[in-house]
Amino acid sequence: MKNATSLFMLLAFLFAKSAVQAQEPYYGSGFWYNYLLYTDVKEKEQNKATHLKQKQVLNADYSPRGLTYVYDTAGRMIGYKGGKTEIRTSYGPADQRLSCAIYKRGKLIERDSFVWIGKTLRESYSIDGKNKIFNRQRYTYDSTYVTEFLFEKLKHGKFVEYRKNVTEYYPDHSYKKITYYKNGKPKRFTVFDCNPAGQDHKVEKDSVYNCVKYDVDSLGNKIKISLNNTKEHSWKLVEYFNEKDECIARKTYDERKHGELLWAYYYKPGQPELLKFVSYKGVKEYYRIENGFDANGRVVAVDTYIRGKLKGRERNEYNERGLIAKTEKLNKRNKKTKEITYLYQYY
Repeated sequence: MKNATSLFMLLAFLFAKSAVQAQEPYYGSGFWYNYLLYTDVKEKEQNKATHLKQKQVLNADYSPRGLTYVYDTAGRMIGYKGGKTEIRTSYGPADQRLSCAIYKRGKLIERDSFVWIGKTLRESYSIDGKNKIFNRQRYTYDSTYVTEFLFEKLKHGKFVEYRKNVTEYYPDHSYKKITYYKNGKPKRFTVFDCNPAGQDHKVEKDSVYNCVKYDVDSLGNKIKISLNNTKEHSWKLVEYFNEKDECIARKTYDERKHGELLWAYYYKPGQPELLKFVSYKGVKEYYRIENGFDANGRVVAVDTYIRGKLKGRERNEYNERGLIAKTEKLNKRNKKTKEITYLYQYY
């Protein structure tokens, strides 16, 4: 369930994200590939401190044959192998990813190559297994932020615009408007306008409404409120902070169901570790994960509940370097049903 916990955190992170700073976009083989990169970045400093070279996961939930992760001396993931899929990455200075190659059954499927100018990503190319470019992504910036993203496909030897996003900012670099183009024509747009306060924003068939505003609780701590309104959904994300400006909870509400709570995340102050996750159906709790920690702040227990009833448990053990060594899965009767083992090599 640790992997599920990380996935929930990733989804919360993506929804809460409110700036398009100069960084890599989502690309390549899709969600799960980018999920791997996110968890890799999150664990990088620990990998570096423990001089981790390779990690093997035996009897993993989603790959019983085993998973293998390879790291460089900076703690970055440079190789991943699970089942029939293998990913290899390379880096330049300042953690800038230069290339990513995806293989299936040992055969190259796709290679993504990235071009940087200073600290900003300017172009990326997708290259197939026959070493032929089939699309390109380009980025235009102001001093720091992306103002234009262009996705082009290669047709008859020429790059042809397929999608383009043009982003406008307020003076503080918060979002003002994003216009989405397809085949050279504007198709829809997102506006970020919170004024007048509290007034509903009518969503047209080709538009999306986003708004971020701030409040304080009774103790003077910050509360961040993000509204996202499309034809498909209308969500409100409320983030709560402590006196040190550390996020301690996130709650998402369905505004089209009279503010019904959808899911909630509770965090350890100052750390990304999740204390508890709860999802809801109707007004009742449906799914819950609770993490337990040892004196060193490591997750040693994970309990899962469905509709308030215990569904299963996990118990983690760690090695002398503080890396997880074993996970035991238990059913609701506390009987072991599975054991996942972690093996390591070090520099």
